[in-house]
Amino acid sequence: MRYPTRAIAPAHPARLAAHAMRHGLRPAFNRAFRYLEIGCGDAGHILPIAAQFPEAELVGIDLEADAIADGLAVLAESGMTNVTLRRDDICDAHLEGSFDYIVAHGVYSWVAPTVQRRLLERIGELLAPDGVAYVSYNTFPGWGLRGVVRDTMLRSAGQGDDASRLRRGKSAVTRLARLLPQNDHPYTQLLRAELGLLEGKDDGYLLGEYLAPHNEPIYFADMMARAAEHGLAFLAETLPASPDGFLEHALPWEVMGTSLSRVDAEQCLDVACYRQLRGTLLRRAEAVIVDEPDDGLLRAAGWFAAPLCLQTQEAILGAGKPLAFVAPSGAVIQVERPLLKAALWCLHNAWPQGLTGREVVAAGLAALRDRGIELIVDEREIEATVDDLCLLARRRLIELLPWAPEAERRVPDRPYVHVLNRLEAKHRGAMTAPRHDTVLLDPVTAVVAQICDGTHDQRGLLRELEIWRDAGDLPIGDAGAETLAPMLQQSLRSLGELGVMRPAVSANQRLD
Repeated sequence: MRYPTRAIAPAHPARLAAHAMRHGLRPAFNRAFRYLEIGCGDAGHILPIAAQFPEAELVGIDLEADAIADGLAVLAESGMTNVTLRRDDICDAHLEGSFDYIVAHGVYSWVAPTVQRRLLERIGELLAPDGVAYVSYNTFPGWGLRGVVRDTMLRSAGQGDDASRLRRGKSAVTRLARLLPQNDHPYTQLLRAELGLLEGKDDGYLLGEYLAPHNEPIYFADMMARAAEHGLAFLAETLPASPDGFLEHALPWEVMGTSLSRVDAEQCLDVACYRQLRGTLLRRAEAVIVDEPDDGLLRAAGWFAAPLCLQTQEAILGAGKPLAFVAPSGAVIQVERPLLKAALWCLHNAWPQGLTGREVVAAGLAALRDRGIELIVDEREIEATVDDLCLLARRRLIELLPWAPEAERRVPDRPYVHVLNRLEAKHRGAMTAPRHDTVLLDPVTAVVAQICDGTHDQRGLLRELEIWRDAGDLPIGDAGAETLAPMLQQSLRSLGELGVMRPAVSANQRLD
């Protein structure tokens, strides 16, 4: 049972570059980057990046031979040539040159102390002068109680094969949940919530997170001290500390105003927010940065984007009544100014595509005009609207990135899904969306994705589905064409909404 490998959204190179640009480490996002993933598994994270950036060079290493073999099989089938995958140990792997981005997700806390030291040492050796390294690790105070749950599972799991250890560990959790007193004591509520997080988790995840021999949480300040020993320093944090981003936007600067360091400020934030996991960005210690983020570069050349949901059935863009949007974190954005309301509404409609500051303002003004809303907008209001969008981006409620994906929501006459997405649908029943999020597919949509190779119109796709059905490979029994047709339409709409439909391409342009 292998730890699941999938896209790591915060470690997408455009997001890493955005942090670097905000802190003055890089002036722009260069698409011809070199990217190293340590502990890549079957390359579920870096293969989608390679598909998006054919001019980049990506390297993935992992100790598990079976995982690398699976990744190499998909790589060969995809036809991509800008990825190198190999079974290797970061402690002594021979890697040439420097890397713009180095990612170690799900590695540091889960290896022995000697490997932890060597991991940071190798990052210090391989990171480019203006490079960014992403390292995830379990952290205190949040992992204090989670560690208690892990210890409980470990004690019950004992020795034996993975299946028997997993069964005994799960039984311990079930027993503990049943024995919890029915009261409102804070400890009881917190423990109940921790146990609830285990429900429905993948067996590979439980083995890797709760039953692995090593899992060391570490305070952020201690982690930064270890990084400093290898010439590395803090750049930024990729994972949110709170749903609405208010504390992480305000608290560090308030703490730093009392003459404490940025590391001290981040440590205070962890305690205030009960943080359990970090995805910390590191830079070379000698690299010059600005501590307080500046959106100037991104504002001039970046794209805003947001998968927002309306809280109301109708978008009332005029003055006099606030409009509320719900961000993916569950935080509510409530807006009163008409132009800002219209701008967020346009971002909602454009997702997963991005809009520049100029485009989102123009689209917002057009939306107001289309609704007959007379509004006198001066340069000051336009500037204030873009400022507010930047603030929402710093609070992680929307995105501002130096890149936007090619995302086509319209379903073309001959639907075409990238070969890698089709392979993901085939092997995983899931797909990496344009903004590097993993999306589970229902069984019919997974089949439809596999046959969208640009050679069939919708009538041809329907015939293909019938072939799959007759072969027993479509999980819908003996449904007739009158049932298959609406299923096909629904699946195509779903794929279109994900933005994975590519613009029409000729046969000699397709990788496959």
